[in-house]
Amino acid sequence: MANFGHLVSGAAWNIGGKFIQLGSSLVALAVIARMVGPEVYGVFALAWLVVGLFEVFVNGAPTDTLIQRKEVSQGHLNATFWVASGMGLLIALGIGAISDVAARGLEGGALLAAILPWRAAVLPIQALAVAPSAILLRRSRFKALAGAETMASIVSNLVGISMAVAGAGVWSLIGMELVRVVVVCFAVYGLTRWTPGVSMRKADVVDLLAFNASTWGSWGLNYFGNQMPRLVIAAVLGAQAVGFYALAQRLYDQVKNIVMIPAYQVVQAGIARAQENIGTARRLTEGTLRVTGVVACPLFLGLAALAPILVSVVFGSSWTQAVPIVQIMMLLGVLSAMSVVQAAVIRGLGKPHWEILYEIVYVAATAVLVVPAATFGLEAATAAVVLGSAVSAPVLAYLVRRLIGLPMRAQAASVMHAGFAALVMAGTVWAGGPLLVSMMPAPIALIALMVMGAFVYWAMLRWSMPATANIIGSLVLALVRRDAGAIRASLAGLRD
Repeated sequence: MANFGHLVSGAAWNIGGKFIQLGSSLVALAVIARMVGPEVYGVFALAWLVVGLFEVFVNGAPTDTLIQRKEVSQGHLNATFWVASGMGLLIALGIGAISDVAARGLEGGALLAAILPWRAAVLPIQALAVAPSAILLRRSRFKALAGAETMASIVSNLVGISMAVAGAGVWSLIGMELVRVVVVCFAVYGLTRWTPGVSMRKADVVDLLAFNASTWGSWGLNYFGNQMPRLVIAAVLGAQAVGFYALAQRLYDQVKNIVMIPAYQVVQAGIARAQENIGTARRLTEGTLRVTGVVACPLFLGLAALAPILVSVVFGSSWTQAVPIVQIMMLLGVLSAMSVVQAAVIRGLGKPHWEILYEIVYVAATAVLVVPAATFGLEAATAAVVLGSAVSAPVLAYLVRRLIGLPMRAQAASVMHAGFAALVMAGTVWAGGPLLVSMMPAPIALIALMVMGAFVYWAMLRWSMPATANIIGSLVLALVRRDAGAIRASLAGLRD
């Protein structure tokens, strides 16, 4: 595919930005988590649960709709701006009005009732940024968007750390979210120079709503499936258990955002352009699966192996019960290396209603497994979440095969070769961790294990995937030299 290298080199900037965001977010999360403790963090996670569902309707689905369309008019952009902004404002006001009732229902107490209206305040601000963000993605300006998001992450994390040090407690988390969405909003308007107007036709609104209906259903079911375990854990095990689970999920999401969100954007934008060329869509999908497997598998499995040392060093001794939860949660990463790309294919081809089938299976499997598992403890509930995702995974692979003809076995193979190398690396790091900790301070041992893991993974790639290892070496050198042409050539080679 001629433009694969161009698309993914743009996404490489996005991945670089995500790494910076991960570093700054981990610092902020470490400072705040140490100060507020698992139970208070669990209450904040419940606020995220309430508001996050509506973020799907205000931000996620409308952005997807604008990206997927072959052509977008000013009327479509204006309609999205006004509909999303109106929904965001009304939902935020509604959440504020029922915050006491919601807090009682979720057993979050007065603290949850107090923070819910402020957490909901992000919704109308996010809605303002939908149209200009979609414009940047349609233009494949991944580097610009990565810069905006990275700047927002750094500024918001600095604000959060400052508030935490000043004694703001859980309010430092609220302040971080508000600052982040405000900075992103200003940045995307500055980058696009787009100005909303009132010119739109009824057909523009109806056209968008028709597609959004399926997208909302797909996103909403996915969100419910992901967050339902928090509800079950809160009801069965309490707010502190929610805090441990939420920390593990936050780490998983942070790592997932490094690779999978850029991959999602690349595939969705690329396939939306190539809807009439199934062969091109198939090559783009298989190439992106291979790239995400090579990058995502060592990140997730490596974090699982490092968790016993990482959690105590970064978050403190009060969070040690989260270690097995983090380890189990990271197993989702290997599955997400496929599922996020597969979802992008389905949505990019304008078939979000197809994905609803997968989401129904996913939600049903998760519910059936998590509810009884929670009675056996937090580790069992988390394992049930991973198992539910694994049980439903073949549905997505089947839908992708139906759409673009890429065999289910080929989809899995694109990721599993790198997964094997990452598994050997993770086993080596996990086995060597106790020995190194006994010989040196834990922070130094953590760094040494990271370096050792990188060398083991590279050696395994050289043995099991020599061509891929050579291309990655060329890519690293090209990134160091900032040679855009060589970056695109290396990424195109990784696809092949």
